[in-house]
Amino acid sequence: KCFFRNDKDLGPSITIKAFNRTFGFCLCHRREDRCVKFLGLEHIMCSRCLGIWLGYLLGASIFTMSFRIPIQISLLMIFPMLIDGFSQNLGIRESNNRLRIITGILFGMGFASFMLITIYMGYNHCKTVVIFNLEKKSN
Repeated sequence: KCFFRNDKDLGPSITIKAFNRTFGFCLCHRREDRCVKFLGLEHIMCSRCLGIWLGYLLGASIFTMSFRIPIQISLLMIFPMLIDGFSQNLGIRESNNRLRIITGILFGMGFASFMLITIYMGYNHCKTVVIFNLEKKSN
């Protein structure tokens, strides 16, 4: 069983009950200093998570319009957020909300594009193998 909840203190989270155990995943920390004050979204998620979700939507939208971001570019789009997040976490520098949103959008677009292209290529490969095998059997 899978449950979604928006806890007042914890923020949005998913709880999964399986194999007589409970696993919880916090979707966003919602630190007030890292949230964008816009349309009440600061109560739901931080700047980086907002950017990631916007990037997912943009990446999926672009994919459905038959525009394919090359897989190498998709992977490169993931790195700015990783660099921003890890450099901040290690205390090398402090990020800001604008940079968090931008790198989050790039990450979301890159990750969504990479996953969708991978699934699409796998589907086409399986379809080709099945058709090839069917043609081989009919001959």
